[in-house]
Amino acid sequence: MRLGFFSSSASPSRRGGFSEKELLEAGLVQRSSDQPGRVYDRFRSRITFPLCDRRGRVLGFGARAMRAEDAAKYLNSAESEIFHKRQHVFGENLASGPAAKAGAVVLCEGYTDVLAMHQAGIENCVGLMGTALTEEQVAELARLAPTVVLALDADGAGQEAMMKAAHLAGKQRFELRVAALPPGSDPAEVLERDGAEAVRALLDASLPFVRFRVERIL
Repeated sequence: MRLGFFSSSASPSRRGGFSEKELLEAGLVQRSSDQPGRVYDRFRSRITFPLCDRRGRVLGFGARAMRAEDAAKYLNSAESEIFHKRQHVFGENLASGPAAKAGAVVLCEGYTDVLAMHQAGIENCVGLMGTALTEEQVAELARLAPTVVLALDADGAGQEAMMKAAHLAGKQRFELRVAALPPGSDPAEVLERDGAEAVRALLDASLPFVRFRVERIL
């Protein structure tokens, strides 16, 4: 789908046989508020990522802004009959096999973190769709592996997500560990700066959540 406004004759999606109603229901387009009767690409000028279930079926999309002036850094597909953001983690279709083999799944925050980790050969990695971790996502993590390693950004939002994970983990049967990233870093930045072996070392040195929390407080 091209960026910006489009008409029914110009849209590749329309030429592919999808109706305007279907595109609206899928959350791929929105109605224009200042040009009644026209619709536009919801994810225009953004890098778009497919959001899949464990079987690899595309349920929705996430999109990252390419311009600093955009109000929202990330946009996700709206909730629909088939897409419920709170029930899934990004990349679970790719990570399910490696996570089962490793006995552990690594949880990052962003889409680019997950892609960078997979490209570096760390394939048991999934990502949050935003930092508001849900009970359903925690249950999905528990189904992927008996150990969950948090590799969340070393900032306020990441720390808040860790606390939420710890609270929700009490309702599931898995071991919760934390890979302590350098302050102000995310996994993709560590990979770019220090390489894959440095990230593997951080994951291997992960601590049980309670110990990590106590050491941070001390």
